[in-house]
Amino acid sequence: MNFKKDKILRNSDVAWRHVDGLAVLITPHNSELHRLNEMGTFIWNRIPTEGILFNQVVDQILIKFEVERKKAEDHLKKFFQVLFKKRVVVIED
Repeated sequence: MNFKKDKILRNSDVAWRHVDGLAVLITPHNSELHRLNEMGTFIWNRIPTEGILFNQVVDQILIKFEVERKKAEDHLKKFFQVLFKKRVVVIED
């Protein structure tokens, strides 16, 4: 799995909605509720049905937030690793 070259997609089995402006997701395999913070919601909202490349998300973060590219990449990689482990996103190479 290489987040920097693979396409990231939402797991279509995950139910989600916005509650008070933040994304709330439910993973069906374990019925677990996941609440995303402002940055997580921003990222989640940037993942279209057809998926998105890692660097495309980084570019959007840099436009919206005042952060260095390396820091954005590091945090985004960790975020996607957590989402992948929880089966919230899938990776397509």
